This record gives sequence, C-alpha cells and structure tokens, in this order.
Amino acid sequence: MPKSVQVNTLKEDIYGRKRDAEGNILPDPIEQEATAAGQKYIPPHQRALMAAASAGTNEKQAEIVARLLKQCKGLLNRLSEANLHKIAVGIEALYMKNSRYNMNETLTRLLQEALLGPTRTQERMVQEHMVLLAYLHAQIGSEIGAHFLQTFVELFDGHLKDGHLASLAVEDKQLNNVVLLLCYMYIFKIYELSLLMELIGRLADNLCEKTVECLLLIFQSIGFRLRKDDPLAFKTMMQNVQSKIAAAPLELKENPRLRFMVDILNAVKNNNMNKLPQYDPELAENLRKRLKAMLKNDRYVVTLNIALADLLRADKVGKWWIVGSAWTGNLNEMGTASKQKPNQSGSSAGFADQLLELAKKQQMNTAERRNIFCIIMSAADYVDAFEKILHLSLKDQRAVAYVIIHCALNERRANPYYAHLALKFCQYNRKYQLAFQFATWDRINDIESLSKAQIRNLASFLQQLILSAGLQLSVLKVVDFMQLERLSFFFMREIMVKLLLASDERELQQSFERIAKNSKLQQFKQSIRLFMQHFLLQEEQLSKLKLKEEQQELLQQRVDLMDKLLAYVDL
Repeated sequence: MPKSVQVNTLKEDIYGRKRDAEGNILPDPIEQEATAAGQKYIPPHQRALMAAASAGTNEKQAEIVARLLKQCKGLLNRLSEANLHKIAVGIEALYMKNSRYNMNETLTRLLQEALLGPTRTQERMVQEHMVLLAYLHAQIGSEIGAHFLQTFVELFDGHLKDGHLASLAVEDKQLNNVVLLLCYMYIFKIYELSLLMELIGRLADNLCEKTVECLLLIFQSIGFRLRKDDPLAFKTMMQNVQSKIAAAPLELKENPRLRFMVDILNAVKNNNMNKLPQYDPELAENLRKRLKAMLKNDRYVVTLNIALADLLRADKVGKWWIVGSAWTGNLNEMGTASKQKPNQSGSSAGFADQLLELAKKQQMNTAERRNIFCIIMSAADYVDAFEKILHLSLKDQRAVAYVIIHCALNERRANPYYAHLALKFCQYNRKYQLAFQFATWDRINDIESLSKAQIRNLASFLQQLILSAGLQLSVLKVVDFMQLERLSFFFMREIMVKLLLASDERELQQSFERIAKNSKLQQFKQSIRLFMQHFLLQEEQLSKLKLKEEQQELLQQRVDLMDKLLAYVDL
C-alpha cells in the first residue's frame, strides 16, 4: 500500500491512540523507544504538563537560590570573632529551612569568591570561616565538612595537574589560598593528619617555585602543630621534603624562597618559635576554645579519616564516608582500612604490646579504657595526655575519671602527674568534674577494700585537686563520720593532715571558704570541725602523726583558723 494511502487510513480514537483501517491499535513509536531504553513510558498529555511544570519549577528554584545567596552573603559579610556564634546559628537555621544541596552549593560559591581570589587572603579571615565550617560540620552533620573538604582538595589537585602548575604565575595566590584553607580545616579537626601529609607529599613531588611557596606557607602557619600532633610523621615528612630538595635542579636550589623554607623547616624541627616571623598561634587556639563552647547537646567535631585517592575518585566510585551514599569501590581499598594492619583492631592500633599487656593486667576490659590507659602511660606529659584523650571524642567521661584514679592509686608512691591531668579535665568541662566527683565517691565508699598505700595515694590525689579548685572539699561528705572504720579513719586523717600542712595557705583557706558559705553543708562542716579538734589536736593522736615541732605548731594554727572559717553562718 502506498504511504499516502496508509496515512489516510489511520484514525485516532477518543483516547488519542492510533488505529489502522481494521481498527487495530498501533504501537506508539515514543513508547517503543522508551521501552527499548528501559525507561517508563509517559503519555503525551503528561509530558506536556511536566514540561510546563518544569519551566515553572526552574523559575521558582532560581528565586529560592537567589534569595538564599543574598541571605548567606549578608551573614558571611558580618562574620568576625566577636559575632561568630550569632552568624553560625543563623547559617545553621538556613540549613534547617533549605535543602542541603542548595546550601552547600551557595556556601561553596561564596567561600570561593571571598577566600580563593588571585590575591593572598588574610589568615585571620580564613581562620574565622574555617571555624564556621567546623561548627556546621559538628552541629548539622559530617557530610557538610566532607563536601567542602572534597571541593577544596579537587581545586588543589586541579592546580597541581600536569601543564597547569607550570603556567601558574608566582603572583597568582589561588593555590596558596586553597592550601591555607586546608591547613585550618586540619587545625579545627575536620580531617586527619594523614590526608594533610599526602597533600604535602604532592607538593614536594612537584617541586617548583610555586609549590615551595605553598610548603613554606604550611610550615609557617601550622608547622609547630604538625610537630606536636605526630612527631614521627613530621620527621618522615621532613626527610621526604629534604630528599626532594636535594634532587632538585641547581637553579631551584639557589632560589631564596627555597632557602628560607629550609630555615623555617629547621626552626620547626628544633621547636624554635622565635625564628618564625609574625607567628601567633593565639587566635587559632582562642577560636578552638570558642568552638567547643559553641557546640551544644554533646556535639563534637567528627574527624574524617579519608585518603586523598578516595576524595579524588569520589565522583566515580562514590563517597563511602557519607552514610547512605552509593559506593562501588573495594572495601580493602578504603583509606581507613588500608591504614590498619590485619591483626590490629581499631581500639588498640598504635600501642606497644607491653602497654596492651599491662592494660590487660590492670583489668582495662573495654576498648575505651584500654585506649585511655595506653595514652596516659605513653604520653610525654599531662598536657599531651589530655589532648590525645580529647581526640578520642569519648562520650562517657566516667571512663576517663575511672582510669586516671585507678592509675593514681596503683602507683608505688603518690605521683602528681595524675592530679595535674585530672585538674586539666575538671577545668576543661564541668561534666568531667562531676565524673571525677562520682568516681571519688565510689572509691571512698569502697575504702575498706584498699590498701594503706592506695589510701595514701588517693589522699594525695584529692589534696591536689581540692587545693587547685578542681574538686571541692565537700567531695568528702559521703564519709560516715558517725561510724568511722579503721581505714576510713586512716583516710580522713591522711587527707586532712595533707590539706592543713599545704605549702600555700591561701589555697587552703579558699578551699575551706567554698564550703563555709554553703548553708546546705551544716552537718558536714560540724563533722569536719569535730574531726580536726578531737582526732588531730589531741596529744595521743598528734604523737601518732610523727610530725616535727614546727609542723605540729603549724597544724594547730591551721586547725584553729579553719575551725573559725567553718563556724561561719550565712545570714
């Protein structure tokens, strides 16, 4: 049949379907194409409606994004250290009212405009914006920090690709700004040290005048922090950089920037802060403290442990670090999985076998307690132990208090290290202060099961905490003064003598004044007064203390003074 005749014989029924001369329904060619492609067929009238709706939606979406851009820009323009919390809460509210995709894209665009220009961005401005990202990362979700980390790492990788780095002028500071942003994302614990070491390695592998400038920027801004966080990793990185410099061409070796970078690297290695021009870590440290104060509802910054390769191929294989995200990679190739040996568990990785065996002997029967114990035993000092325990991001403060007190009690002699560490935690957060108070009460209630050496250690530990205002003297109120057992009496006598003979009389007076002004502790104050008068100053008890004459006189003076303080009645 000729084609013109065939077209004339086709008819359309009331449902819009094509029929031939015999009344058979002919298949729709669009539907056939959709079926062949594995797609769902959409009728013509619905396609028209969807096209119209799509045009309207696009206009509406453009209005939403434009309004969002204006609101975010207004908040970021006012960002400073003084109003950091107010701005952060405002942006958090916008995240709650809008889609995260729109918010992430809007903030990415604004941060790139503000911080990643061709001129050098002020370091203070970068710090304030990165602490804002850390706040959003903690309060809203780790996918916020992961998005910006991936964005900045991709920009970093784009600058270092073959051909692009050679054409990058030294005066163009875009790569410098990206590096500075990544440095302060690390400072605020958005990602782990291993990723930053990989970025430094990439710069060292592409050694030229521009990358030398970027390496110099890293060592000047956060070099001392890298050395403090992981001295071994810093030493390995430094040796790698030095080997790359040794293999560099002569022209580059004579570059003054390279010589200055080597001087700065040696200054960091030798912990010589005076050689770093305009080095001031105070602002970053203040912002870290402010960030901790801003976080609420037990929120904390989850440090992302992602490898550089995982970030660069995220668009191909997926983002395994985001819960619910599709991922097509191999589990054994994950950045975190490749870092651990097969025979190491995540809880005990990195600690010596002797430490782990000692932890087992001390009945550290949970992963948290083992980690805390190993950190305390292997730390350089109490500040180092405090920071490393904080990095564990523990939600149970009682585990920290339990392990510290357990270690303090089981030393052969009283060691002030544990009291200094406990005081650091008490001053850091009131939750830790309560945890130490409850742990102390548990030990006091179980005092009859302790040896005399352990009781002496507990008395010395509490004496330091009470005099330093880590705990109050009222922590002893759980002692039953009406029925003092032999070891309970020994404990009270030990701690009261240690307190009353303290070298700093002002600290002693302040510790007693704190409970003297509390009208709810009348019974406890009376018990302390009676104990001092009858069990410390009586000749029989005084002789058992085996004190020198000067110490006996000082004890009598201090008891009289503290007795007057405790007799204070709050009108």
